[in-house]
Amino acid sequence: MNSLVLKIAGLNLELRFNRKDWFAFCRGKYMKFWSSDNGKIDMSILVETGSLKNKKVAARIKYFSKSSAELLFNRDLENDFLIFNFLIKKVFAGTLLLNDGLMIHASSAAINGQAVLFAGESGKGKSTIVNKLNCRILANDRSILRFENGVSLVFCSPFYEQDDFPKVNISCPLSAIFLLEKKNTAKINFAKLDKGEAIFRLMPQAVVREDSPGLSINRQADLAFGLAEKLAKKIGVYTLSYPLNQFSFLKKMLNENQF
Repeated sequence: MNSLVLKIAGLNLELRFNRKDWFAFCRGKYMKFWSSDNGKIDMSILVETGSLKNKKVAARIKYFSKSSAELLFNRDLENDFLIFNFLIKKVFAGTLLLNDGLMIHASSAAINGQAVLFAGESGKGKSTIVNKLNCRILANDRSILRFENGVSLVFCSPFYEQDDFPKVNISCPLSAIFLLEKKNTAKINFAKLDKGEAIFRLMPQAVVREDSPGLSINRQADLAFGLAEKLAKKIGVYTLSYPLNQFSFLKKMLNENQF
């Protein structure tokens, strides 16, 4: 059995492979996140060959406990790597919740040494905005947040997606959260939300995993609500709409905290 331990948001995610070719492939993909930490394993996923007869379903997850799961992969991992990423990302979301962290449906970028997060429904332009701002991208679809010593940090995501970016294992303190509204308006508009509205708008963006032993959906919802409340208390949460032709001006405003 070949084991690969990744350090993500200060947590150890162990991937164990029953096939050497899968181990070598993922080792190359995640090389910036290798961990030699011999401490506690926060989540362990056994990746095994499933039923090759099942051509319609690439993979499925079986949970054994809140810190242990099995991924049965039915097709070729290299060709279905995005599906593999989606599944381990979903599993890791639960591990984050148990460790004062949250995965949120949002893109994020490092601007002037601080993280700015852009959340919203699909099609609102999350990936577009972090690419157009020409900053260090931390995530383009699922952002990883975690509180450390009372400070909210955003970590660069190791998880690959279709619209991808260079991976560097860094973190930045979170300075603001923007909920994207209209993609194109006559001018740039910011509006700060009160705490209650901010929590209400953030909760649907929280990523939770399916029911598993020791971590029910209700428990996950409680943990996510507590973290959303903590974010709303510490970080400004704003709505944002902007003209598509004013990205340079928008970047200047974000750099200078003009919102």
